[in-house]
Amino acid sequence: MLEITRVFPEEVTYITDVSECIFAKDPSTAPEGYDSYEWYLRTAGTGYLYKILFNDVLIGGLVAFRSGRFNFQLERIFILPDYQNLGIGRKSIQYIIKRFPEARVWYSDVRPEWEKYSAFLHNCGFIESGFSIGNGKRFIKTV
Repeated sequence: MLEITRVFPEEVTYITDVSECIFAKDPSTAPEGYDSYEWYLRTAGTGYLYKILFNDVLIGGLVAFRSGRFNFQLERIFILPDYQNLGIGRKSIQYIIKRFPEARVWYSDVRPEWEKYSAFLHNCGFIESGFSIGNGKRFIKTV
């Protein structure tokens, strides 16, 4: 059974460990703060940090920020490799979009080396906006 819930401050260590396990395989392409307890703790207070559980096992997380009255940023979603390609990521995106019905636009900034993430976003209904962020691209989804 899939369960997605907000992370409590006392759970930040576990989310950090899962994130580090996933992204440490290639730290040069990992997102900012992927291994930082402080980053996730700050995010839990300033944004929306969720844990993804599958059959009561912590398998990943999701980070989002409100960036305007009707705009939200999907900062990152991460799922342990053994649980990828099972539809969990897509269901997590559907959950977060339903969780914030006031959102009209969701966006996520993608670096060039994150081809798998670009494909994932596309499969979740995001489109490339044509807007460049540094050397990356912005994907958007209107709801």
